[in-house]
Amino acid sequence: MNKKGLSSIVTTVLLILLAVASIAIVWQFVRISLNKSGERINTAISFDCENLNLEILDAKYDDTLIPPQLTTIIKRNAGGGEIVKIKFIVNNGVSDTELPTQVVSDLYEFNTKTFNFIEGQDFNTNEISKGHALKIAPLIKTQSGNEVQCEVKDERVITPWYYQKVLVAYRTLKCAVCLD
Repeated sequence: MNKKGLSSIVTTVLLILLAVASIAIVWQFVRISLNKSGERINTAISFDCENLNLEILDAKYDDTLIPPQLTTIIKRNAGGGEIVKIKFIVNNGVSDTELPTQVVSDLYEFNTKTFNFIEGQDFNTNEISKGHALKIAPLIKTQSGNEVQCEVKDERVITPWYYQKVLVAYRTLKCAVCLD
């Protein structure tokens, strides 16, 4: 009865170890492929966000209107990415206040769009004032259809409604003096 060979228990243990090792090797290849796919998606989103070029042309607070309102003009310059929304953020030097996110379906390259925010409807009294900073952060649509927020693209100081009129009057007077 001196049998030379492997017992059935040892054979079973060896088969289980072989199966676990095979699964571990296959998982390494699958994991590497998944990581590379994720990196490509993040790179594409990052590329779209970096190339997106928005500019705040004007941001005026008019407290002579009833109710007061903030009017801003946004220009989209050259750059890729499909903008679906724009997030408007007002910073008073201490904290940020988010205005309602605006759906944007018609802001194409080299076009401008005006947005109005009404006090009491879109923001509370004292949340916005002259001298505060207005920031914009676009939300883009990914290839999978998800929305991703990009970093802040531009920032501008909110000016009073009469600022432009005073500036034009000043330049007119200055030029009238220059001509004499």
